[in-house]
Amino acid sequence: RLNSKAEKERHGGSGVYYHASYWGRPHDYLWLSTTHPALIREEMTKAYQAEARNLWVVNAGDIKPGEYNLQLFTDMAYDITPFLKSEYSATHLQNWVAGIFGAGKAPAISGLLWKYYQLAFERKPEFMGWSQTEPTTQTKLTAYNHFYYGDQAQQRVDAYNDIETRAKTIGKTVHSYRRDAYYQLVQYPVTGASLMNKKFLYHDKAGLYAAQSRVSARSYQKLSEDAYEEIVKETDYYNNALAAGKWKYMMSFHPRDLPVYQRPKFDSIPSKTQAQWLVLPEGYKSNDGRRSFTLPKFDAWNRQRYFLDVYLSKAITTTLNISASDDWIKVSADQITLTGEGLKSQHRLWIEIDWTKAPRKVAGGQVIIKDASTQVAITVSANNSPIPLLHNFKGAISSDSYLTINAAGYSAVSNTASAEWKVISQLGSSGKSMETFTDSPAIDINDTLAIRSSAVLTYDFYTLKEADANFRIYTLPTHPLNKEYEMRYAVSIDNSPPQLFDIKTFGRSEEWKQNVLSNSAVRSISNKHLTAGKHRITFYLIDPGLILDRIFIDLGNAQDYYGGVSEHL
Repeated sequence: RLNSKAEKERHGGSGVYYHASYWGRPHDYLWLSTTHPALIREEMTKAYQAEARNLWVVNAGDIKPGEYNLQLFTDMAYDITPFLKSEYSATHLQNWVAGIFGAGKAPAISGLLWKYYQLAFERKPEFMGWSQTEPTTQTKLTAYNHFYYGDQAQQRVDAYNDIETRAKTIGKTVHSYRRDAYYQLVQYPVTGASLMNKKFLYHDKAGLYAAQSRVSARSYQKLSEDAYEEIVKETDYYNNALAAGKWKYMMSFHPRDLPVYQRPKFDSIPSKTQAQWLVLPEGYKSNDGRRSFTLPKFDAWNRQRYFLDVYLSKAITTTLNISASDDWIKVSADQITLTGEGLKSQHRLWIEIDWTKAPRKVAGGQVIIKDASTQVAITVSANNSPIPLLHNFKGAISSDSYLTINAAGYSAVSNTASAEWKVISQLGSSGKSMETFTDSPAIDINDTLAIRSSAVLTYDFYTLKEADANFRIYTLPTHPLNKEYEMRYAVSIDNSPPQLFDIKTFGRSEEWKQNVLSNSAVRSISNKHLTAGKHRITFYLIDPGLILDRIFIDLGNAQDYYGGVSEHL
């Protein structure tokens, strides 16, 4: 916590002790330095404004690979002024990169580093085993959804593959006398984080796909094992070859012998089907012998695309023909050949709608996949109905099953002279969040009029169907500013009485542990009946320092997910 008004008057002043590296429960993060620059900026400018200025201490663990976080922390201590604007975080990173590798390479290098921090903000590499320490637990499947939301796990793998490839490509162009520095500061951490994520996400796919009788399951097992071996290889290079062995013994990919760092383990799952090839649409986890499925619903306002996985369950070679019943159904391929060789044993088809051709109603059609003896039909439903109320609607529009709203996508904000909701750039799952600021005493939570008279943040949204909805509100897991405040906010849905929430946690409690691991604090409003049509969710400021990140509205049949779900799939 920081100073109260009375504590600011103490002659000795006050300071801050900050962890950029951490040993202990719920889990260490000692290997790679991934604390987000925007989060450090947010916390330390808050401390400065609360007059905690006399002494700043940063726990860095090993200086390597925490060079940038140390530089950022000490630069803020030296001159906080430019950091008072949240937009400066990315600028500082780019300036730091430019000072080492030159202005010409700075945008590309700082851009991939920013993505590295952003991905770790959702889940640190050290947390990808979904294990804990003190007490130590074994690793398990991640919470990323492989079968819905466009395959969250694959999207994360793709994002890491992108920055890993970019890091290696840029590294080849860095001048030879800066190449060792580039490997330490950029290529090793980016590659290490990528490999740790792939080790676990491919491990997920190996087990989940084996349960679906996919031939490709064995390939994902090898990919997971290869990722582990590459971590070993890269770390060996860091210690023994980099700079002619200058940094020998400096780097360890297992700073403590915790399960997350170990070689992946796999269970053998026998095939359960006699079929030679199978189809699974997005949203399904098992085939169950079916030859007909239904894709999630499409609508003209969200313009979704969904996938169909076609895969072998036997080591054969076969060619499959794909067709659509109507010209408004677009399929990414009309013929595919699957072989029993690795990842060539499966193919992901993408289905979209040509809305210029789709009937102006709720229309149905099919995608047909077949060979000489077998046919699978997948039902497609597309809502292209005219809805006059949506013509000039400013707000989020639901899909058939859920709605996600990023905090900075608000419809209106109404601040007061002493309290405000403010956009914080570059912080949060979408890159922007909303923070509460006030110098006033805490609001009387028993006074509804006082709550409604506080700073107000509103989000308009539209649901395409009637539903009993579950609202999940995600904030960053901050602590009360000082002992005069809690971590409260109030929420009203469609002008209902404000419902009060408090995200204050106590150190080492189970909730605190989960908040640390997920970098979020969640509160829910369940079974709120919504009619089809326009709605509004309103947030009222109670305490300062609350950072709203996103809102997820489950309309009854959304699937489990981890982290932020894209507003537009």
